[in-house]
Amino acid sequence: MAKGKDVGLAFGCMYKVDKDTTVKSKVDADGILSASYKQKVSSMTTLTLAATVDTVNLNESSKHKFGMAVNITP
Repeated sequence: MAKGKDVGLAFGCMYKVDKDTTVKSKVDADGILSASYKQKVSSMTTLTLAATVDTVNLNESSKHKFGMAVNITP
């Protein structure tokens, strides 16, 4: 841990919608809100959507991140 850094705090949760779908979210003390949605599309394919939003600086779009991942495993 670096000197002069404050201790951070975060709260998160995970909800299993069904056996193939998971939703996760987290918010930290700096106001960063993260969320993800993971869906098993088939026996070989998983789709993940994710976003991170700075709720303190909503007008600064460069601080927000959105993404999608498709995992294919044989």
